Amino acid sequence: MVKLFKRIFYNLFGIKANNGWQGEQAIVLEFGKIVNNEEVLDAGLHFKVPFIRKSVYFEKKILGFSSELREAIASDQKRVLVDTYTKYRIKDPLLFYQSVRTESKLAMRIAPMVESAAREAIAKVSLNCFVKLASRKSKSASPAPAPLILILCAALWTAHA
Repeated sequence: MVKLFKRIFYNLFGIKANNGWQGEQAIVLEFGKIVNNEEVLDAGLHFKVPFIRKSVYFEKKILGFSSELREAIASDQKRVLVDTYTKYRIKDPLLFYQSVRTESKLAMRIAPMVESAAREAIAKVSLNCFVKLASRKSKSASPAPAPLILILCAALWTAHA
């Protein structure tokens, strides 16, 4: 009886659930290949074959990564240090696993594109624009951190251009 219980217990796996869209989702792999291309497992208790099948978990919450400080040139040819921060959510774990597999590989692929877009946006704005926006924010009750001001100013500029 104990052996039967152990066998059943080792074949079960759980997926955490938090407030609806937060928590985890999973896909099941069999010998490294996706078992069912249409099935994404949500929160709850699920069954799998041990040693043959493996479950891969993905967060449902908003995830993010940041880059190192990089130098960018403003439109007036002055140099500024830029730190980018990217947020994303995994909506389709099957597609995510097929294309990049892990969050670290996603960061390696997307970081150069994000940094390039930030440099392009900053290249359209003069350093004076950054300074003016920073001085306005510092006079307000809740000043934004400097890196956020730079990105906001660049984003506003590209949205209106």
